[in-house]
Amino acid sequence: MGEVLGFMVDWLGVPKKQESYVHKELERLRKGGLSEEKYWFIAHKVIVAILASFTDEKTADETIRKIFLQKLASAKKFGWLQNPNGLWVPVQETEPLPDSLRWRFNKDGDVENLLERLVLDWIEFLERNEFLRMNTPVEQRTPELIIRWATLFAIPFVAYNLIEYLEIHSSVERGMPGGQFWYLPEVAIGEDKKSFVVTEWPINKVLGWWEDLLGEKFYTNAGLLFPKGYDGDEAKRQVHYWRHDKRTPDQETILRWCKQNWNGKYKGVFKDNAAMPLHERWNLCRGFLVNKGLNHSTTNWVEDLPEEMRAAFKRDKYRGEPLELQILRFKEASFAQFFDSPDPIAEGLPVAELIARVAERYAQPSNQQLKARLLMAASFQRAFQTLESGRGTDFAVITFGTYKEIYDYLMRVHNAGTSGEMRTAQLLSTPPSQLKLRYACEWLFDKKCWYELPSLLGSRKPTQNKS
Repeated sequence: MGEVLGFMVDWLGVPKKQESYVHKELERLRKGGLSEEKYWFIAHKVIVAILASFTDEKTADETIRKIFLQKLASAKKFGWLQNPNGLWVPVQETEPLPDSLRWRFNKDGDVENLLERLVLDWIEFLERNEFLRMNTPVEQRTPELIIRWATLFAIPFVAYNLIEYLEIHSSVERGMPGGQFWYLPEVAIGEDKKSFVVTEWPINKVLGWWEDLLGEKFYTNAGLLFPKGYDGDEAKRQVHYWRHDKRTPDQETILRWCKQNWNGKYKGVFKDNAAMPLHERWNLCRGFLVNKGLNHSTTNWVEDLPEEMRAAFKRDKYRGEPLELQILRFKEASFAQFFDSPDPIAEGLPVAELIARVAERYAQPSNQQLKARLLMAASFQRAFQTLESGRGTDFAVITFGTYKEIYDYLMRVHNAGTSGEMRTAQLLSTPPSQLKLRYACEWLFDKKCWYELPSLLGSRKPTQNKS
């Protein structure tokens, strides 16, 4: 658990020097060598510091305490104990506890307790990881074991939870380009036609999204982006590194950006007015999309995909229109029909729904949303670069490619229906060519498979051989 927490500190870019612990203590937490009481004292502070990245230390500490108390209220025996010093210490259980927290929505349908839910899922990850550590039959850890741990446990867990947040329409991805892994690097085959190269980094993409909503270049807002003392040329160079290079802004920089007042700066957003007549709303929306260049394109992005991906997208009725990369498409109508028709409302096209999708995609983001998107992009970027520095770019690309495959597979399972039976049926109907994805994800739906996972992790045989 110490190593997992240490990796999360690196991954999220949490400053290693905190009031409650120092870098040396964090390293000892990773490697062992602390007394049990000191170990959990530091672990608790690290957990609070990680969560405080997304909020503040007081809220983080209060939220973590609240979640632990809710877990204690579970009908089953709890898996964490509070010792006399007030620290929470995990107690080994046969399985992780069921949720004692449910999604809570306000009158507008927005999620009210996303932070609590994130903490609950994070604690579940630590509990499950501890279960696997205690029950996986291995004599020593090897690079192959770590790869199996990532492929069979960590990646499916992260993908499953992100899909769940998307499913309940939380604000985790609201307003981001639809149908894209905006938080993952874009890659392509290099000039040698053998190895991979990164063509765009997650921070590049999120800053591009932000720049588009602002409607102007970043360096025009140097007073909001930089501490006092940066001149114009120096600011432009720094912005270029973040916007187009592989440099990742640190947490302090991101937090500084997101404390500024950006109201009145957004010139590239769209706001719908439901009180206006529908045809007037459509005229405004249409003009906005035309101005963005999203009405027509001379290129077809589906046709530019590799053959297998191209066939899959066409099967799902993607047409290669530029607007498909920004908002959810309509299977029954192309976007071109909206633009080409003299009166799409009279033709019965879902104009109101299209306007709603555009308004959500191009809404002015709150500073909290900006912070969440930038932290998420920076985290995945650091994770990729960590893999890249240790095992090379190709290895990092393959690992992140596995994440995309598992995410897409789990999305198909979720889309099969809302009941557990319908999703299990989809799981069981997995074609032979994708059985490795089923074996990686089955434990998320079947408790029996969860108990079998430690033996799969410890096995030297490929997981595809599972019957």
